Amino acid sequence: GGSTLIADEPFQKKPSYWNRHNGTFNLKPGANTVSIPVNGLFRGEAGSRNGDIKTNIDPKTIIRFDLGFTPKGKVTALYLDHMRLVKESRPEGVLAYDFGPESQTVFPGFTPISWNTVFGQNGAQAGLLRKGWAPNQARDDSFPTRLYQDFVEMNEHEFSASAPNGKYHVWVVYDDCGYWGGETCHHTRRSITAEGKEAWVDDRGVNGPSDFLFRFEDIEPKPGDSLWDLYVGPLFKPARFSVEVADGQLNLAFKADAGWSCKVAAVIAYPDAKKDEAEKWVAEVEARNRKEFEGRAVFLGPKPKEWAVPDDAKAKGYALGFPSLEENVTLVDAPGPANGKLQRTAAKGQRVSYTFAVRPLKDFGEARLTATDLKGPGGSIPSANVDLRYVQHALKRGFNDIAYTIGPESLRRAEGSGLKLGKDFTRQFWITVAVPADAKAGAYTGEVTLDAGGTAIKLPI
Repeated sequence: GGSTLIADEPFQKKPSYWNRHNGTFNLKPGANTVSIPVNGLFRGEAGSRNGDIKTNIDPKTIIRFDLGFTPKGKVTALYLDHMRLVKESRPEGVLAYDFGPESQTVFPGFTPISWNTVFGQNGAQAGLLRKGWAPNQARDDSFPTRLYQDFVEMNEHEFSASAPNGKYHVWVVYDDCGYWGGETCHHTRRSITAEGKEAWVDDRGVNGPSDFLFRFEDIEPKPGDSLWDLYVGPLFKPARFSVEVADGQLNLAFKADAGWSCKVAAVIAYPDAKKDEAEKWVAEVEARNRKEFEGRAVFLGPKPKEWAVPDDAKAKGYALGFPSLEENVTLVDAPGPANGKLQRTAAKGQRVSYTFAVRPLKDFGEARLTATDLKGPGGSIPSANVDLRYVQHALKRGFNDIAYTIGPESLRRAEGSGLKLGKDFTRQFWITVAVPADAKAGAYTGEVTLDAGGTAIKLPI
């Protein structure tokens, strides 16, 4: 990882950790580009900014700039090259606004809008029609990019900007992640009204309030997958619509049927006459946010380990293993020792679990897991008592960080899951038998079968 320390003349008068800017960034092996905006350099830390000196670092009086590096593992060399100051602007006629707290990091080419930026006051050509209720109305989630990570909660508020009359195309991004628990959006319906007419609607139906729990339920990321395509792109998909301005003022009213569901991160508006040039710039803004996220979202594992594939596995096209119940088996791990058994001792009325793992050496396609009854003295344990599941993996990241890992997260029912066995990805299965309370003592035996791609793997249990 890397760190930045930036100080200005006001810091020189009151030197302390909390009066300088302290930032961090992640680096991946290979080439990285670190971009540090000079507007929005808060003092102290992201979670407790500007506690003593109340203003951001003054970019005109910067007197100190430090870069620090803390390698993880063995790093033989680090090269720092092509440091530069870059001035950026947007095409003429395009209106672009970055919503966030007063101390926000402003995305290049955008004008900052905060909870207390009021249209027409102090020369503001854009802002809210009335001051917001408190500074807490504007937040910085610190995720995923400078433009998308901060917002102003705009529910029941209206935004206005001076704009020559004519047709405009509008682009709006919401921040729906939530910094604290309960601040993910819970709306059923939210809308944007432009010039008095409803121009855009997000109606999620009765499942809308719980959408944040289940939106990515069926996604299982694998090492090498694009997190932007799987998660971030869909979360930050822009709302787009057109509007006719007739009074020299663009007016956008925001509404939702739940709190913290109109967290506006950014607004772009451009006249129809500038559409071609503006669309190219908007596409560039979107591409830069994706690139910024992918530069910060460092993958910390799991990493493939060296593993000698057994000869019999090469012949069969898969390796079968029996990890212990306590082991954490990831998608890139070996499947475990091959000499295990699905054998347990249980008491009446007890539930006992078994596990095995398969490492396909080719794509097997959709898999089906079934079990027979378990036959024993004087009766049987019906197959309905055998719960068949597989281990689903999920993305994990630390609080206030974009570095991420992928690991086992839940046990999913195998039946009807559509689970596929893909080449070189280890799949762990979890079997739980509920022993009837009236079962007679003795050994009970049955069979579990994993069918995939015309291959049937039969395991006695």
